[in-house]
Amino acid sequence: MHRKIKVITCCILLVAALAASFLKAQCVPQMPHRFYGYVTVAGVPAPDGTLVVAKISGITYASTTTVNGTYGYATVFNVPADDPDTPEKEGGETGDIIEFYVAGSYATSYPFKYGEVTPLNLTVAAPAPYADFTANVTTGYEPLTVEFTDQSKYFDSIESYTWDFGDGNTTVTTNPKIVHTYLQNGTYTVSLTVNGTAAGQVVVDTIVKMGFIIVLDTKPIANFYAEPTSGLRPLTVTFYDNSTSYDGIVAWEWDFGDGFTSNEQNPIHNYTQTGTFTVKLKVTETDGDISIVTKENYITVKEATPPTVTIINPTATNPTFTRSGVTVQVAYQYTEASPKNVTIKIYNSTHTIATATITDLNGGTNVKRTDNITIPAGTADGSYHLNVTIYNIYDLSATATQLDAVKVDNTKPEISNPYQDPPGKVVRPGETVSVEPGYNITVRVNVTEPNIEKVFLYYNVSATEWMKIQMTPTASGEYTATIPSSSYPPYTTIQYYIEALDKAGNTAQTPTEGVYFTTYIIPEYQIIILAALLPAIALITALNRKRKRNSS
Repeated sequence: MHRKIKVITCCILLVAALAASFLKAQCVPQMPHRFYGYVTVAGVPAPDGTLVVAKISGITYASTTTVNGTYGYATVFNVPADDPDTPEKEGGETGDIIEFYVAGSYATSYPFKYGEVTPLNLTVAAPAPYADFTANVTTGYEPLTVEFTDQSKYFDSIESYTWDFGDGNTTVTTNPKIVHTYLQNGTYTVSLTVNGTAAGQVVVDTIVKMGFIIVLDTKPIANFYAEPTSGLRPLTVTFYDNSTSYDGIVAWEWDFGDGFTSNEQNPIHNYTQTGTFTVKLKVTETDGDISIVTKENYITVKEATPPTVTIINPTATNPTFTRSGVTVQVAYQYTEASPKNVTIKIYNSTHTIATATITDLNGGTNVKRTDNITIPAGTADGSYHLNVTIYNIYDLSATATQLDAVKVDNTKPEISNPYQDPPGKVVRPGETVSVEPGYNITVRVNVTEPNIEKVFLYYNVSATEWMKIQMTPTASGEYTATIPSSSYPPYTTIQYYIEALDKAGNTAQTPTEGVYFTTYIIPEYQIIILAALLPAIALITALNRKRKRNSS
């Protein structure tokens, strides 16, 4: 019983081994039959590129000759073996006959053998002429330019080539090479008809290569740029289409990222919100091809900030005194990156008397400027306010104001009561006052003007050069100055006049020009005579009065 089981087991294992061996053999591909050798046509080595064909079981395998008519060297020439695992016939089996043809003419036959390498020389008589050609490229994107080269064989001479490129264009030429450009994508069948002679006979042959040229569609490439890509709100941006297309773009679809779109080629868009925006462009060609480009965070819009401005001069504490018809300066400081203009205004509670607009501004921080503004002729006396307003390109503004910063004063100072000591009295213009030698002359005047800047006393000695003394104000509002005349000798004549200048530039002079106050220093003997005469004069005056009383 055990022996019987053992025999059965051995049989099963043997069958399994045979089956595995059979399956393994079926899965290993059969080796092809390789051929190589020399090709002779009409007693000479075949030209390079001569067609060598092997036919087996209705299947054709081809190669071409290389140097000196050889084949199967530079490029291995295999006749494949049939795969028994497939129902179709795709190669040879042992016993199949291989027929060899050279340039279309039968050369010889040889039996197929698995894995054999056979040197086989092929010889044919002069074959029939046939048309053939090659191309430098057979596949590419539109527009595709192809150079076709005639490869026809065994013609004694060729009179013409007729090319049909398969795209509706044909050309007849005598040149064995021709260049043609395919403008649109597609698959094109190319044919060549050769018109020539062989052995004294006219020979016309045509070769047709189906689907020989494949032209791929050139897709559009969407692209764009914008100016500017950043700025303050509201930001106006111009978008420029920079897409490339072979077939031609017929539609543009813009998405500006802020909820707005456009179908224009080069749109202008105004961003009214702050933020960072992603922009998309979709383009469509005439043949329906599309392309989309997205530029993330491409546009940046920031919030505009208003400028700042301050007035440096004049101010309420340091006003400018001026007159009508005079140009005054205004100094100010501002901070603004994109200034548009500055307006300077001088006004009071009822009306504006002067304005000036400045546009040649530089952007920056703490920019200092000094500009001019003219007080119109006829402007009445009084205190006026000043303001400076700066605007930026986003129409944001800032204003600085200084109240009572401009004082208009058209009234000249008034000089009165010119008092001289000695002799200790009010003196009159043109009057000559005598003083004793050895005294300094003190002059005192009243000046009526609330905005007096300075008061000067000008004097000369015996009509020599004029000298100037600034007069000193007193607590009572008078102005005084002392002429150092104590050292001047007798017979000296001193002329002087007073000039008052207010803060607005108004001036007054007394006496008027050409008329002066005059002081004469008398000699000592004149003083003695005068002293002696005074009692006599007093006695004579008393006697005359007594005589008049007695007469009455």
